[in-house]
Amino acid sequence: MSKVIDSLRDGMEYFETLIETSADLDELRYAARKYLDYQDRVIEADKAEKLRRYELMKNKPINWATNAGKVLRYLVEHGSCTNLECAEDLGMLEHSQDASMNLLVLKGYARKSGKKVRQRDFLRVVWEITDKGEEWFEEREN
Repeated sequence: MSKVIDSLRDGMEYFETLIETSADLDELRYAARKYLDYQDRVIEADKAEKLRRYELMKNKPINWATNAGKVLRYLVEHGSCTNLECAEDLGMLEHSQDASMNLLVLKGYARKSGKKVRQRDFLRVVWEITDKGEEWFEEREN
């Protein structure tokens, strides 16, 4: 009989532990839900900021004095290039040239050629000018 009582006591202790754990799990679920809601708000705010920046960049004018204008002229003169080649030849920092190339791609003046070249132990994308970019260049040149 004492074995039955002991097993019942063990069962009750186990049941009480489950109840406590269940309460802890509810708190964890609540905290996780709050965190995920927060992350969703951050992601939405980030998306809105990126869209705002995209619109600003899209409407940003290009002229010969800007880095993007210099990169466009370089592409017209050389046909195609990597970011590293262009940056070194123009005396620009590579990340600055990256931003200029992104603007040109956004406006439809440049595109990836589909080729990659190994430079300084990295595969780098080869960029080329589009017809729209050549038209823009010829309008400004004449």
